[in-house]
Amino acid sequence: MLSEFQSGQRGGDLDQKSQPSNQPIPKCRRLDAMSECDVGERVRIDVPDETDPYHEQYHGKHGQIADILEDEAGSLTGDEQDSLIYQLQLDNGDNIDIRHRAIRPPME
Repeated sequence: MLSEFQSGQRGGDLDQKSQPSNQPIPKCRRLDAMSECDVGERVRIDVPDETDPYHEQYHGKHGQIADILEDEAGSLTGDEQDSLIYQLQLDNGDNIDIRHRAIRPPME
């Protein structure tokens, strides 16, 4: 699956390499159902695969959803949630684009 995940510009491929986290997702808000995710919400990036090139740079970072874009990825994967691209502004000021599979509720 195509994923845009790079600070400052488009590119990269996070979702092909990352695996779902074995950690339970808090029930207060199920962010795995990304249609419930809105602009302005705080989220945490989950890149559990330590061999993923983005793990060290982004895993566990927090930010806020600045915008939600759509593309045609869902038609390729059969999962319409894959068409959503979340533009995040991280707490450190970086701006990145990320797919739903790599965001979780914040840990605060």
